[in-house]
Amino acid sequence: MAKYMSGARCTIKINDRLAGFAFGVSWNIETDVTPIRTIDNYLPHELAPRQIRVTGTLSGFRVPGESVDSKSIQSNVVNFLINKYISIEVRDSQSDNRIFQTQKAIVTGRHERIEAGKLMETELTWEAIGWIDEKSPKPPSPPSGKIEAQVEKDLDKLAGLIDPEEIDEEIDLYDWEPSKENRIQLIKEWLARLQEKFELPFVLDEKDYSQIHDLLYQTSGTGKNSSNNS
Repeated sequence: MAKYMSGARCTIKINDRLAGFAFGVSWNIETDVTPIRTIDNYLPHELAPRQIRVTGTLSGFRVPGESVDSKSIQSNVVNFLINKYISIEVRDSQSDNRIFQTQKAIVTGRHERIEAGKLMETELTWEAIGWIDEKSPKPPSPPSGKIEAQVEKDLDKLAGLIDPEEIDEEIDLYDWEPSKENRIQLIKEWLARLQEKFELPFVLDEKDYSQIHDLLYQTSGTGKNSSNNS
């Protein structure tokens, strides 16, 4: 595995679709605080949390017939008052680790430039509510310090390694819908970390992940959101 992250191995998705036109993305996270001052003290007594602001830019080539308006990425004069949030996701294509993700972003500006002999470029500025980075649910440590390789593709045993309550806590933390699709995404990350840490030999497909989800939420009825629609 590479020691340092590079743009060549990253994928960018907008609204869960690969943004083929995008070649660069940046984000800025400001955790603003307010100094609480007291009498006869030149230094603040404490720093009180005030506001979190997430902003960024997205750069790409302008593809004929696929403007940000036509893809409903940025609002226009028709839907300005009713335009929905967009999602932005950056992942490592080699490990599928999440680097950055936000589920509630709005494009606040667009700058486009075209010159003779050059490709037309577009730069979007955006602002978001909240974000997710590489943090994932922590897999439990087995009592013996290792997991036997016999786990292989025993879905019952694999489901037993996952704590659905922690999955639901992540869902609540990120303000996601408690849907089957979102749970499966976190289940994948949970098992991927287990597989990397303990060198487990199993290979799963989408059907397997779906069955593990059903074992956790439908059969056993565990998880505080288990009664919601899957």
